[in-house]
Amino acid sequence: MRSMVFFIFALGSMSAVADAILISGEVAADQSQKIIAPMSANWSLRIDWMAEEGTPLKKGDVAVRFDNSANDSQVIQVQEKHEKTRAEGARTIARLEKEERLARYDAEIAGIRLQLAATEARIESRFIGELNFADNQLALTRAQQALVKAEEGAGDRLQKLKEARLKSELDQTLADNDLVWFRKLAKGNVISAEMDGFILYKRHPWTRSKFRAGDNVQTSFYVAEVVDTRNMYVRLFINAVDRTHLKPEMPVKVFLDAYPDRAYSGKITEMLVQGESRKEWGKGLYMQGRVVFNPDQDLPALMPGMSALVEASP
Repeated sequence: MRSMVFFIFALGSMSAVADAILISGEVAADQSQKIIAPMSANWSLRIDWMAEEGTPLKKGDVAVRFDNSANDSQVIQVQEKHEKTRAEGARTIARLEKEERLARYDAEIAGIRLQLAATEARIESRFIGELNFADNQLALTRAQQALVKAEEGAGDRLQKLKEARLKSELDQTLADNDLVWFRKLAKGNVISAEMDGFILYKRHPWTRSKFRAGDNVQTSFYVAEVVDTRNMYVRLFINAVDRTHLKPEMPVKVFLDAYPDRAYSGKITEMLVQGESRKEWGKGLYMQGRVVFNPDQDLPALMPGMSALVEASP
């Protein structure tokens, strides 16, 4: 009976005798913690260790540990870059501070020379002659021009110093942020249970094989989950034809792969409108539904992922 019933299950939902509808499904948990492959420096990382599937975990227990060698290496590189950025900024600022001091000194000297030139230029020609008077006037003009140029140079050096200080602060902030980010990535490679429950492995989205320790995964892959088994239900996969014959609150019988000789009662509580493909069943679209077990019955030990077959009689 087991093989026959779940041969039908493997084909998806289909009509059964006496106008009953058989719908494929699986046991699922109301509350669960998704374990997602964390961010990595190169968007790829290896699963270093996973708690054995089906193992009961307490809140805080390590569930999955990813290989963090790439992130650790990145942290070291970022630390080195951080120190290099700080040192380069300090050298640049020290050089510009020296140039700015020299420029201010040149401007002060130019100011003193202008005062001397102005004093000499006030001496009348009748005391020193027309030629010397003209030379003093020319010297005054040149001293005025030299002061303007020196002050512009000092202002330019001061502006460059301010810009260098601001750039150094920004570079340091960016380097600090990078360091904090990659340190956070390194710490995020160990994922602990956020609730009491059982750990279950998920399937690779392309190969459909279950994830195992040693597998290489990409960032954001859904590799495992910690499930609370206190409130379980059956997740249905309903094809478009059967969807028209079903409705919420409809009573159903549930057959479980692990207990094929027993039937459990329940009812449909929810059905989605939007469908999704199930490549292993063909090209059709399947809409998810939800069946809850009636409380007045003895249920066996249920685990998420158990195959289920639901019989509905419209």
